[in-house]
Amino acid sequence: MKLTFCPLEKNDFDEIVSSFKEIGWNKPKDIYEAYFREQVDDIRTVILAKDDGKFCGYVTIKWKSNYHSFAQQNIPEISDLNVLPNYRNHGIGTALINACETMAKERGYKDIGLGVGMTADYGNAQRLYVQLGYIPDRKGLHYKCSSLKYGNQVIVDDDLVLFFTKLTSSTDYHRIDLPTHIETPRLLLRPPQANEGKILNAAILESFELLNKYMLWAKEKPSLKESEAVVKREAQNWILKRKSDPELMLFILDKNTNDLIGATGFHGIDWDVPCAETGYWVRKKYLGQGYITEAINAITQYAFNVLKVKRLAITCDIDNERSKRIPERLGYNLEATMKANRVKPITGEVTDTLVFARTNLINLPELKVSWKYEN
Repeated sequence: MKLTFCPLEKNDFDEIVSSFKEIGWNKPKDIYEAYFREQVDDIRTVILAKDDGKFCGYVTIKWKSNYHSFAQQNIPEISDLNVLPNYRNHGIGTALINACETMAKERGYKDIGLGVGMTADYGNAQRLYVQLGYIPDRKGLHYKCSSLKYGNQVIVDDDLVLFFTKLTSSTDYHRIDLPTHIETPRLLLRPPQANEGKILNAAILESFELLNKYMLWAKEKPSLKESEAVVKREAQNWILKRKSDPELMLFILDKNTNDLIGATGFHGIDWDVPCAETGYWVRKKYLGQGYITEAINAITQYAFNVLKVKRLAITCDIDNERSKRIPERLGYNLEATMKANRVKPITGEVTDTLVFARTNLINLPELKVSWKYEN
């Protein structure tokens, strides 16, 4: 997914209307004509999400809210968040909200707010906003922006709303646009897709006896549901780049057959330095063919040239001979042995961790590597 964000333009009107019409939603053109006029007058900003240039959702931020409490406190309001059904569960809604938060912060606003409906139709949105750090504004329920008192009777519809606020300083995302496909002579490294849980699950189960020996995350065999949750989360991470979940997973695929060979990526990312750690595992049938050495060479180049890291680390169990040969081949320096630092998944034995690291690309074995955005 090559996700981009851009402001609403006149030539977007027809595509937006037709996209909603295809799913049975009535979103007339005059809505977006009015939004565009407000955008020109800096009353409202409309942010579109596009996947490789194709419309997939939008959100608006109103700089002076119709809600009295927000207007009085100079809190801009996020409103009318829409993501097309085929693009849901990919983190796009969260990314659109993050774009609003970032824009508000850049304009000097300390808080940002939004309202959410109270019916079950808004259940997913209610949960999402809480997960993103929004809290009720302590003003209770409102109907058409008017506060409700004990004994009031109203029609339960989309205008029955609870308002939430959040400090813009607590935004949890790092803004950086990254190429997502890394190619070597034999391999393609890319983020997992949200529908690839079955592929991941099969590869792990096939290789579980090897993984379970040293990999702390492989203590138990994952269910298909658990693997599906992993790929969905990791696909979203490439869009959101959460500071609270600093991980970017990459599938390692055979460039010719598209078969899953293993996985790698970056975790423990500190975007402020920046620095990161990488790890890896290989499917049993692909052992001993040099694929992981090739993959880690590639992401080492990517880390220093694209992520601009100052340090990339690799850690492994002191007894994991296969794993520690990878950083040794690639010229990583053994920085430390952390004593009694980990537990072996099978036996529960306390053991040591080796810490390898690179702070530059000097003397990295030569390998032709390229990266690009998704086609």
